[in-house]
Amino acid sequence: MLTRHKILEAGLEVLEADGAHGISMRKLAKRLDVTATAIYHYFDGRESLLEAIVDEVCSKIVSEAPREGGWKDQLRGLMASMVRQSLEHPRASVWSITTYARRAPVMSLHEAIFGILLDAGFPPDQADHVKGAVLRVCVGHLVLHEAAARDWTELPADRYPHYHAVEAARLRADQVEHFKFALDAVLAGLPDPSHEGDAPA
Repeated sequence: MLTRHKILEAGLEVLEADGAHGISMRKLAKRLDVTATAIYHYFDGRESLLEAIVDEVCSKIVSEAPREGGWKDQLRGLMASMVRQSLEHPRASVWSITTYARRAPVMSLHEAIFGILLDAGFPPDQADHVKGAVLRVCVGHLVLHEAAARDWTELPADRYPHYHAVEAARLRADQVEHFKFALDAVLAGLPDPSHEGDAPA
């Protein structure tokens, strides 16, 4: 039975495999063994389908994030959820970040980050600085991971032996834990705003 969820799952698979330009209602219908008309019953067109795919992924990221613990634990959990989803769908994630950076689906991630920070007592300007810092760590991690996965083996091992040794080990490591290490280094420099006299520098 065709459902909205099945269409979104198939759309994400096509987006990951072929990129946004590779998605069409006809191609998706063929993948699901239905008519294109059946898909139009759920979505007005290609753009509404793409936005719904991004919204589905962002909603999953937010729903998997912890709601308990201190602000650092909650923020760490939310960003780890984002990295986990992005590593599962790297091509789709990069496209989502660049295309929907200031549009409703991705803005729900910004809203969740601000919610954690403002509830913790950060003033708005400092909350914006912290959000920017953790998102840059997240995006930087994903971009470097993808670049290394593609390029590092092409470097001659006799000229770059140390890079080969480190990069090979890094790619064997759990990438979510690798990201958490970098994020914790940033969070360690941020005092708890709930402590009187302690404001993030």
